[in-house]
Amino acid sequence: IAVLAGATAGIPGSNVLGRNLVVATSLVACPALVVSGRFGIAAAFALFAAILLTEVAHSRVVWEEFVRVRLLLQIDADAQRVAATHDTLTTTLNRSGVHEHYDALDPTVPRSTLFVDLHRFKDVNDRFGHRAGDLVLVTVARRLEDVIGLDGVVGRFGGDECVVGVPTTDEAILEALVRSIEDSIADPIALTAGQTITVTASVGTASANAASTDFDDLLDRADQAQYREKRNSPDRRRRRRGPDRRRATTTP
Repeated sequence: IAVLAGATAGIPGSNVLGRNLVVATSLVACPALVVSGRFGIAAAFALFAAILLTEVAHSRVVWEEFVRVRLLLQIDADAQRVAATHDTLTTTLNRSGVHEHYDALDPTVPRSTLFVDLHRFKDVNDRFGHRAGDLVLVTVARRLEDVIGLDGVVGRFGGDECVVGVPTTDEAILEALVRSIEDSIADPIALTAGQTITVTASVGTASANAASTDFDDLLDRADQAQYREKRNSPDRRRRRRGPDRRRATTTP
């Protein structure tokens, strides 16, 4: 009885097969241990083998549990990292994520930052509700990603401000990129059946140069350029599109 209790004490409750194996072997082997001769030795060996096999099975269970817990911890760490570097609404990078992206770039690679600010976004929330505002932000983020492509990076810094990073300092390319962003954002966004909304945006650009490749400096210069653009011609895109291109939309 003592041998049986000791043999099964370390076996987890989930390992039913292991417990049954030890119990069954013990019921046969323990009485035989009293009997001298070959049968007693064989019975003792059988009991030892049963205990050994059970310990091996137990070790496998422990190892599988260790692997499972380690995997869960890794998944949790990855999820925390994504949450720390991505915007929860649009799934684009957030400020930390964009900063991390720039820090990882080769300093010799040309780079420019575009600061995108939506016009009168507060009116969208006030007039149509926050769900409509969220839809606008997600739609704008997807449109920015479509315009930039895989070579660039898009981030949302909160509210109605987005940042775009591109690996070029060519002024002609940047100007074409600004026009594409403005046109893409200005396309109507469907809210509900028969109801659409049109938003416009100001875009400022800043390129890295020999004097500074610092991300915060680029961001500050792009923000200032966007502010000048917004102050000098807040509705430039709407005027450039012209009355012949206007659509029947609800514009805040």
